[in-house]
Amino acid sequence: MKLLLVLVPACLYIPKSAVENRVVTDSGVTADTNGDADTDADTDADTDADADTDTDADTGPDPCDVDGDGYPAQSCGWPDCNDAEAAVSPAAIEVCDGVDNNCDGNVDEGVTVAEYVDSDEDDHGVGEPAAVCTVGPGFAAVGDDCNDADASVYPGAPEYCNSIDDDCNGVVDDNAVDAAAWFEDADVDGYGDRADMVLACSAPAGRVADDSDCDDAVATVHPGAPEYCNSIDDDCDGVVDEDAVDPTTWYLDADGDGYGVATTTALGCTAPAGYVADNTDCDDADAAENPGVAEACDGVDENCDGVIDDDAPCPCALEYDGGHTYQFCGPSVTWADAKLACNTYNYDLVTINDATEQAYLWAIATDYGGTVWWIGYNDIASEGHFVWDDGSASTYTDWYTGEPSNSGMYPGEDCAGLTGYLDGQWNDADCTATTYYICEAE
Repeated sequence: MKLLLVLVPACLYIPKSAVENRVVTDSGVTADTNGDADTDADTDADTDADADTDTDADTGPDPCDVDGDGYPAQSCGWPDCNDAEAAVSPAAIEVCDGVDNNCDGNVDEGVTVAEYVDSDEDDHGVGEPAAVCTVGPGFAAVGDDCNDADASVYPGAPEYCNSIDDDCNGVVDDNAVDAAAWFEDADVDGYGDRADMVLACSAPAGRVADDSDCDDAVATVHPGAPEYCNSIDDDCDGVVDEDAVDPTTWYLDADGDGYGVATTTALGCTAPAGYVADNTDCDDADAAENPGVAEACDGVDENCDGVIDDDAPCPCALEYDGGHTYQFCGPSVTWADAKLACNTYNYDLVTINDATEQAYLWAIATDYGGTVWWIGYNDIASEGHFVWDDGSASTYTDWYTGEPSNSGMYPGEDCAGLTGYLDGQWNDADCTATTYYICEAE
């Protein structure tokens, strides 16, 4: 029989299970109690006086794995670095607790967090970080604060118009939440275009706070600008040409002939209904009288030039003086026929109002010839009571001495005339006599 010698180191770990199936008897023969078929007799002689007859299994703690975590202690040559703590072993997961849980020689590796000083307690710190298990009060997990003395300043904070970099992005007052609106002022009139707006804390170049310009390409167009008659809303009030500083004066044209009168006016950029730009109508109640009408021989100033029947087709010679129009007519006719002829053209036999007019008429009559010229003075209606052809009383007379006589060769002399042999002074004569006559229109 061969003898196998096994040397076991004093601290060699032998698992408890390896010896639990072996029993030593007092006879010195080791019985196989593991149930295998080995029945060979142990021939070595047990000569000790061992009276131990205890054959029960040993159930006490394994001296090399006291914590029972399956990893023997380092004192037994195995890797458990703390055999008194089952949570510490090479297979344990490292947790942040100040202990080398996984026995790799490092404490809390990979499970700590960075901690930064956070004086203003805005959750953003500064300075060099410290490795800790949990961020404590007065500290922050991030170190990106740009002002740790102001809790309103930190990355992501709302930016305000305060000349401070509130959000720590390196730019002051950018995208501020209280930024003002600024509008393009292309025409530099102080008023901006509301369609072109930016937000900023202060006015960018070329921009203003006002947004009420209605035409930012024209500097003369803006709120408060003078309104002109130009079909443009100069003052941006939504109304064109109202209350313009350069209005046209329009004149009432009551008769609708296209000519107005200067006495009734209206101001505006366009003509109100019933008004025209012309003010030369001399009779706004008669559409047949205006500067565009041809003059007729009718004792009326149709063309409104201030002269009655100027260049009109009258049957007699026309003369003009002091606003009066006269016709010096022939051939000779009776006073009644002379009156009828004058009335036909809306004239009366002449009325002489003063010495100046008397002198003018006699001078013209002399140029045309004739010795006697009927005038409108008569007492046909009442003997001795002379009136003019138009019915007015006399304020001036130029009778020759002894006239009117109403006697002599011609009793019933009721009509007066300018008499050549009396130097144009007046003489009463028989109304049926025939002579030249003078008509007048006023």
